[in-house]
Amino acid sequence: ATALLLCVLTMTVQTAWAETTNVSYIDADGQQKSVTATVLTGSETSLGIFGTTTWYVVNSNISHNGEISSYGDVNIILADGKKMTTSNNDGNGINGDGGTLTIYGQNNGTGTLEVNTYSADYSISSQNVVICGGTINVNGEYCGVGIKGYSVTINGGTVTVSNVITGILAEVEEGAVTINGGTVTAIGESDGIMSLGTITLGWTNATDRIKVNSFDGGVTIANGKALKDASGNVYCGTLSDTQKSAIANVTLQPASQAEYTAALPFASWSGSGTEADPYKITSASDLEKLRDFVNNGTNYYNKYFKQTADITLSGSWTPIGNSTNVHEFHGTYDGDEKTISGLTVS
Repeated sequence: ATALLLCVLTMTVQTAWAETTNVSYIDADGQQKSVTATVLTGSETSLGIFGTTTWYVVNSNISHNGEISSYGDVNIILADGKKMTTSNNDGNGINGDGGTLTIYGQNNGTGTLEVNTYSADYSISSQNVVICGGTINVNGEYCGVGIKGYSVTINGGTVTVSNVITGILAEVEEGAVTINGGTVTAIGESDGIMSLGTITLGWTNATDRIKVNSFDGGVTIANGKALKDASGNVYCGTLSDTQKSAIANVTLQPASQAEYTAALPFASWSGSGTEADPYKITSASDLEKLRDFVNNGTNYYNKYFKQTADITLSGSWTPIGNSTNVHEFHGTYDGDEKTISGLTVS
């Protein structure tokens, strides 16, 4: 009984010393909300409690040395103009033991979390990692992974990962790396982003940017959106290996709705691609677009096409599924007794 009483008293004293404050933050949908959060001081070695949701705020400039362990669902708010620096010269940075680690910013997004590690397995890790705002800088000299989780989701903020072998990693087949917005730079010696599940690139605001030096895993541009590079090349849908190589080390920004529509694999074709309502090929440009999408990796499996007019080509024709390209057409093409003339292959 005495031991239990001492334990309760100790827990009460520790709780009393933890300062709390009401603080605002910007959630994943861009809405301002508020919550009561524990003020971080830089002396913490662990955050959170198994099976619970806890909130913390960085509202002064603080520094921490060594690894920080997190338990349960841990939420950290980076107050505008304030910075938390976590450094570990012999190990990991923030290590989540289950649950979700979520980092929020405030209205101006000027709060900063900087994680510096040396010879570590990872700099930031949790079962799930979600970044909604603020500025996150991850530097990991001789470090395996910058940000690691079953899934990693970036909804906003400025996220920079460098000096690591793999920048961002989703380490299970059911997981994903999802970028919904923000300015994201992931540079790794091996891969910028690696996912055993999926990699989805998207955007929320016109100012959003993505730069990744290489991708390991399938890459898809978020449904209904497109990204473009500085040369005006537009990417949408599931990217081919050729397209993945083309966007490596290139800054991508949101494309306009008109650019997205023009880049769709069926943009200029009427019809829905079914056997009863096939895509209509009516001109040389339609046929060229079909060729280009196939040669970039769109196989049109189970899709139907119908040529509805005679087509005259000019210049040299690059074949569909040409010998220098491993991609093939897997749809059904009905010529409907129409002609293709002027076909010249050098």
